[in-house]
Amino acid sequence: MSSSRIAPYQAALDGFRAVIARAVPARGLKSISAITITDLVLAEEPGAAILRAKVRAKRPDLVLAVGTNALSAVKSIPDIPILYLMVPYPETVTAGRANTTGVEMIFSPEQQLAAFLQVIPRLKRIGLIYDPRRNSALARRIMAAADKRGILVIEEQTEDCRQVHRLLDKLVGRIDAFWMLPDHTVTTPETVEAILLFSLENRVPVLTFSEKYLKRGATVAVTFDPYTMGERAGEMAREIIGNPGSSRLPTAAPATVKISVNHIVAGKLGLTVDDPTNKDVRE
Repeated sequence: MSSSRIAPYQAALDGFRAVIARAVPARGLKSISAITITDLVLAEEPGAAILRAKVRAKRPDLVLAVGTNALSAVKSIPDIPILYLMVPYPETVTAGRANTTGVEMIFSPEQQLAAFLQVIPRLKRIGLIYDPRRNSALARRIMAAADKRGILVIEEQTEDCRQVHRLLDKLVGRIDAFWMLPDHTVTTPETVEAILLFSLENRVPVLTFSEKYLKRGATVAVTFDPYTMGERAGEMAREIIGNPGSSRLPTAAPATVKISVNHIVAGKLGLTVDDPTNKDVRE
């Protein structure tokens, strides 16, 4: 089931279906039955309760929830494995439920840094601002990945979005790039504008995790391809269905990294970059 029929969700479902279609029946006592898929769209249902009732009536082997709203609608179903896709912050929805796993939307810090360096190979000092309540573990991984490559990470912490402007001022002249993290405290509409203004005024590229910020003025975005995410979810679904009890599979990150560059902004910052291609970028 999906939250709606928007294009990225449909692309993810296409990738999922392509993998599931390859689960053809085999001969013998242990043959795998052909897997059928029933589509339910939350936006087209009268409500989440009715949708959950429909899911239970189908008695599926697995529920694929595409989008945050879809996952929220089915998360309370305890006895069916739930696999999610296209959910930016699944931990805020799943709360560690044992029957839930999925494909993350954020790449590992090692993958992201490797991708950023493909575009800007001379990075030596990267700035971070983050809320320690949300992203301490992520920041530590970023610093460890950067240290392996001889890159200095200059960090500032805050639990108050109103402090972001002041902390940006502390980074002036000290960094070659600013790494924007998925942090609700630091990426409010107002603070994002301040970060992008800081970028232009100080000729410091912003490295981000979403193309929506790239369109607003960030320099490089490392994102995912919905179709390949769907393929990864399809592989997980086949394993869960073929091996009851494997719904405790760890979450997975898509291997294919999509690197996008805002060449207009790069030009304003005095950067010369090439168009990177999507590829498997590993640690």
